[in-house]
Amino acid sequence: GDIDKIIAQSQKNNPVRKVTGLLINNGNFFIQLLEGKKEDVSKAFQRISSDNRHFRIRILFTGESESRLFPEWAM
Repeated sequence: GDIDKIIAQSQKNNPVRKVTGLLINNGNFFIQLLEGKKEDVSKAFQRISSDNRHFRIRILFTGESESRLFPEWAM
């Protein structure tokens, strides 16, 4: 239920916000990679962090790249 809603909302909103990335779920944990302009990714992360469906959020890596790894993926 919630996962499907999150994915649908992300696929709708992220292209408009120019955020791409990847979401991996193993049934217990999620790993998400967000890519785009720093301010766009920061806003997306703020929305994710303020959503009470998400908890124990950890940033594993931040950095810059010359190109996106997942330019066609909205999640």
